[in-house]
Amino acid sequence: MDYISENEIDGDVKPILIKTYNRFIRVLRSVFNIHCFTKGAHSKKSMHYKGLAGDGHKGNYAESRRPTIEDENILIENLMKIIHKKDKSIFEQAVLAKLSGFEGIGIYPDWYPKAGLHCDMRDNSLAWVGLNAEKLRKKLEKTKDSQIYVYLV
Repeated sequence: MDYISENEIDGDVKPILIKTYNRFIRVLRSVFNIHCFTKGAHSKKSMHYKGLAGDGHKGNYAESRRPTIEDENILIENLMKIIHKKDKSIFEQAVLAKLSGFEGIGIYPDWYPKAGLHCDMRDNSLAWVGLNAEKLRKKLEKTKDSQIYVYLV
């Protein structure tokens, strides 16, 4: 079943993006409200302009949204790719930490000598990114953009 309606698609969106969003929405088991695909203000080289990105947020739980066997197999296949990958990004490490049972996960891209994770066993699920304030201030002083991007590689 498709969960993205025609009136949500705001431009030339690639079918693979819609197919992947539908899978994500089934696995999420919630409504997922998409704000934009190709319209809006994005960085110059944004995947939005290529029809390969969307922005949205999770809505309410939806009992009717259940992952298919194919969805589950694709998720397992993608998870196995991450598990067997030699060089895991800090984001991939955080995903594996969550799937391993940690509830609190802090991503620290500025730790020296390399990016790291805080992982804990709190009672509620929480994730955050800890940034070096001095580095961030310097970047803010130099930019005219309204947003700062932190790439978790």
